[in-house]
Amino acid sequence: IFEEKLEKYNVARNDWYEVSEYGGSSIAELWAETGTAIDMKIPIPGNIKKAFIKTLNDAGFDYP
Repeated sequence: IFEEKLEKYNVARNDWYEVSEYGGSSIAELWAETGTAIDMKIPIPGNIKKAFIKTLNDAGFDYP
């Protein structure tokens, strides 16, 4: 679902590295690094954050 949302919000593959070096290595690492960045209030690209939150919502979870 996350990968679909990234496409929906026009996140290019190279943009993953804006979250972190590890985040750029795979979709699983991007998911983990994005969640960590949001939790720690580290700035990340807005379209990646939107994709992350929408994925949570579509899976039946609320984002605070």
